[in-house]
Amino acid sequence: MTGRGVAARPLLLGAARFVIALAVYAGAAALWWSASGDPDRMPGWVAVLATGVVAVAFGMLRRPLDALADRLLLGGRSTGYATVRALLARMATTLPVDEVIPALAETAGRTVHADRAEVRVLLSDGADLSRVWAAPAVPPARTADTVTVGVRHHGTAVGEIEVEVTDQAQADHDRRLLRDLAGPAGVAVSTVRLTVELRRRAADLELLAGELAESNRRIGDARRSQLAAVHAEMTERVLPLVDRARTGLHSASGAGARGAPDITGTADAVAGALDALRTLARGVYPPRLTEAGLAVSIEGWQHRTGRVLRLRIVGDQAVLRRDEDLESLVYFGVVGMVDGLRAGGAEPPAVTLDVERAQVRLTVTGESDGPALDRAVDALRDRVEAFGGALERTSTAAGDDSRVRIVTRLPYGEGSDDMAARHRGAEATG
Repeated sequence: MTGRGVAARPLLLGAARFVIALAVYAGAAALWWSASGDPDRMPGWVAVLATGVVAVAFGMLRRPLDALADRLLLGGRSTGYATVRALLARMATTLPVDEVIPALAETAGRTVHADRAEVRVLLSDGADLSRVWAAPAVPPARTADTVTVGVRHHGTAVGEIEVEVTDQAQADHDRRLLRDLAGPAGVAVSTVRLTVELRRRAADLELLAGELAESNRRIGDARRSQLAAVHAEMTERVLPLVDRARTGLHSASGAGARGAPDITGTADAVAGALDALRTLARGVYPPRLTEAGLAVSIEGWQHRTGRVLRLRIVGDQAVLRRDEDLESLVYFGVVGMVDGLRAGGAEPPAVTLDVERAQVRLTVTGESDGPALDRAVDALRDRVEAFGGALERTSTAAGDDSRVRIVTRLPYGEGSDDMAARHRGAEATG
């Protein structure tokens, strides 16, 4: 529509209303004349009644007059309202959710004869989901401006409709059409928004459930591996001494007068079995960790296993002494990762423990021993994440050796009780 057409619309509507009023007053006068036979005088009450009829007629014929004016001045654009109503009816009945936004964009573009239309759904996380409709053929030399209207549902902004128009004189009418479309479309856009967010949350929950299942599987594998190692240690180091002590006791009971029993050998076997059990128990959980702290326990582990490492602790160690779960996790993290590093390399593994504000940062550096380190890191990662922390592993190739650096960050302080409970829950699940 040109600027002249926009200016002509009120004149056309005014002329139509004048014709209606003139027809009503002329009809009233004709009825009075035919009833009274006096064409010169018409009572005031007849004029008042005719005015009321005119007011009612204006109210009843407002939409038809607007449609007639749009048809005369806009041509094909006057079908926009009908198109909008048809789309809204489809959205409320049979249109699938995934097709609502593309259909809305196409309807907005075709209704205002735009070259391009875009509908954006505003998601609660600040992102948006947009669909664009473009006219099949656009002349290359046309310049366009955008008209944008917001889509709201119960007072909340849920989306936007944006179209490109080339006729600036038509922009106000196009904006009115888009507002007529955006009003009732708020329910449909809100439904799409909710559906998209629910799908994303469902996908996140499914991914999290898979990660939790995999984490529980790894924790269970680590627990079974530890039990197998304890059983093998018992079989190799403890049970032979118990068998020796049992044999010595049987020999002593049946010796009689043939000779003195070997009490000394039996006592040595019992003492050796007890020592082996104590050593094995310290490997499961060292008593000195509670009594003397982390540094002393790691030193004792080195003496028992023959492994060598360089340990450096920076910061207030009292933080670890106040949190038994945190201290235990750090201890088993150190011994587990060092066990997975190559022994007898050019230099021993380096372990640095930084007690920082609100977190403990554990850094282990050394030469990787392949699958053993992979298993140790996987087992530690699950426990660290259950505690609310994070683990990062980086590797660098240096000649024939593979240097690895593992950084573990564990929070403490406010909320540490909840994180420790999650840590214990993860171990119990394993």
